[in-house]
Amino acid sequence: MIISATNEHSLEVVNVIKQSILSCTLDHRDDATIIHHWLENKTEANVSEWIKNNICFLYYFSGKVVGFICMSKHGNLFLNYILPSFQNQGIGEKLLKYLIEYCKTNRIQTISLESTSTALNFYKKHNFKVVDVVTENERIVAYEMLLHVKI
Repeated sequence: MIISATNEHSLEVVNVIKQSILSCTLDHRDDATIIHHWLENKTEANVSEWIKNNICFLYYFSGKVVGFICMSKHGNLFLNYILPSFQNQGIGEKLLKYLIEYCKTNRIQTISLESTSTALNFYKKHNFKVVDVVTENERIVAYEMLLHVKI
C-alpha cells in the first residue's frame, strides 16, 4: 500500500535507506569511505526535514515501511530506496508510477534525478533519458536523467 510519508515514519525510512545503500555494491564497491560519505546525511532529523519539505511516499507491507520515494516540489527525485529483501518485486516501479501520476495531477512537467549505476536500467526502463554523466577521478559515479511527464 502506498501512503504519504509523515515524520512518524522517519526512523523506519532511515533503515530502508541505509539497508538499500549497503546493498548497492556496484556503486560503492564495499569502500568504507564511499559508504560513510553516502550514509552520513541519512539521519532521522534529515529524513524528517525531507518529508516535511518535499513530496514523499512510502510503500507499506505487513505493517512496515519497505520502500520510500521523495521528490522536491520542483520535480527533483532525490531519494528512491527499497529494502533489499523486497527489491525486484515491483515495489520501486509502483512507487515511481505513483509519483509520476502525482506529477501529472499537479502539473509537474519534468522529473530530474541522479541515478547510480545500480538503478540506471530501472530508470531507463521507465523512459528516463541520460542527459549527463557525473564523474570523480575519471570514474562514473552518477547519471543525470530526465523524464518529461505527459500531462
